[in-house]
Amino acid sequence: STMTPLAAALVLGGIVSLILNTLALKGLMWLATNTTAFIGKYGYFGIASEKVPNVMEEEKQSYYGPYADFDLTKKRKPVSIAAIALTAVSLIGMVTFGAIRHGNFFNTRTNIAENSEIHFEAVNREYAFSKQIVENYLDHMLVYESDGTTLSETKVSDYVLSIEEPATMTEKKAEDGHVNEYIHYYYVAMLDRNLSLETKVQYSDGGYTTDGEINTVLNDVLSNNGISANCTAALKNVTNVTEDKPGFLWISVATLVGLAVSGLYLVLRYRPSKGLAAFILALATPIITTGIFCLIQVAVSTYILVALPAIVILSLAFGVLINNRERELYLEDRSKDINLEKREELFVKAGSYSLSTAFEVLVVILFISIMFFGLGPNLTCVSYVMIIIGALLGMLLMYALLPHLSLLFIKAFSHIHFERKPRKNKKNKKIVKKSAEPEEAIFIGIND
Repeated sequence: STMTPLAAALVLGGIVSLILNTLALKGLMWLATNTTAFIGKYGYFGIASEKVPNVMEEEKQSYYGPYADFDLTKKRKPVSIAAIALTAVSLIGMVTFGAIRHGNFFNTRTNIAENSEIHFEAVNREYAFSKQIVENYLDHMLVYESDGTTLSETKVSDYVLSIEEPATMTEKKAEDGHVNEYIHYYYVAMLDRNLSLETKVQYSDGGYTTDGEINTVLNDVLSNNGISANCTAALKNVTNVTEDKPGFLWISVATLVGLAVSGLYLVLRYRPSKGLAAFILALATPIITTGIFCLIQVAVSTYILVALPAIVILSLAFGVLINNRERELYLEDRSKDINLEKREELFVKAGSYSLSTAFEVLVVILFISIMFFGLGPNLTCVSYVMIIIGALLGMLLMYALLPHLSLLFIKAFSHIHFERKPRKNKKNKKIVKKSAEPEEAIFIGIND
């Protein structure tokens, strides 16, 4: 399978990365943060010392990353309008082309390959060809140029990819009231190109020479050797048609199941408003990306669909970055009452503060996708183009729309109240101390 080496590399790379991050990198980070040799040596870590707050003088943090003032939410209106329009058009296009092409809404390639084969067939075993005889025949045949008059130095044997071992085919014929059984033995010489039946060749073995169309020459050679009655040789053009079968159903189902499980985790981890917003945007990203390739109708292989899970994962990763940062800012905020305006401010800051990490993830994904697009197999190279478009689109949608979409759900859910029945407190029974000794009165300050 084309994807087997990639899958193996991802599994092995994931295991190695897990080991390095768990043991090596965390161990080195522990050593770096617990040694006194690096105190005040911010330059070793690429940190500007003037931007580090002095906790002894109660200085507050003033630097929040290179993109702290960059706010993508300011473009939320045009981005949201374009996203809704593209999602609608993509769904309409996929439904339309899917209905026309019986579920396959992509313009999938149909691989039509023609190659020539020369069959050497014998009716009886005593006349059966050998591989050496077949090679000898083809090695003495020179091919004429396309004009049909100029003899080239190219042999038919130069076109041979392989010569298959003799196959057999049983044939029964009714003759003179009896059923006779004939076993056909034949070799097949596979050529690396498609030769037409009008291709002219010349056969010359030093003692016998003939030229003409290739099938005529083959029969002349067999006649010259006295075996034409029981043997035949002919050039045949074989057309192999392999149509890409759409794997949309099972890939889509697997992607949706994974997205649903991830969405449930986001709802439980970051509350329903933020989890639902991230789920919607993560669902819209692969729909729009798939719709782009569906609408432009460029010829692609259905292997392109393997990009869908990757696009969903990247979109969810960007959403997790924003929600994690917002949660940290929410916990760090010391305001007694955090209203919607304050939540909006925290969301915008969370997007800006986490943008540097998102750019790092995006650069790595783009590098990997471009590298595999240039060096990967033809069947899957378009998938990496789809991943590139999906990564850029997912980042734009999350950072431009997630904060305000989450706030919309917070406002909507704020009107929903669930009545809970108060718990009945069990009446505390008075504990009666049975003792003959008088109880000591406790008065603060007196008993001391």
